[in-house]
Amino acid sequence: MGCLVLLLSTPILVAWSGFIISKLWLWFMVPLGLSPIEIAHAIGLMVMVDVITFKSQIEDKSESEFDKWFRIIFQGLFCPGFLFFVGWVCYTQMP
Repeated sequence: MGCLVLLLSTPILVAWSGFIISKLWLWFMVPLGLSPIEIAHAIGLMVMVDVITFKSQIEDKSESEFDKWFRIIFQGLFCPGFLFFVGWVCYTQMP
């Protein structure tokens, strides 16, 4: 069951993060003279940064299966969404 959830949620969470990165890039980097990027480029940048900044995580054996999946979904969906909201607030305050 866990592998199925992981296989189904990974493309959705990666696309969500790519969308957020591309929008933040559009709002904050394009005004500085850089070209806009598409979601595929944003995913590539995300992968590159993840590879460069990789940190091994020790698995918590006491964590329940539900807590593990909740943490994965929370980190993949709500954390980027919150950063998107903060970026949007900043963008709306820009001249």
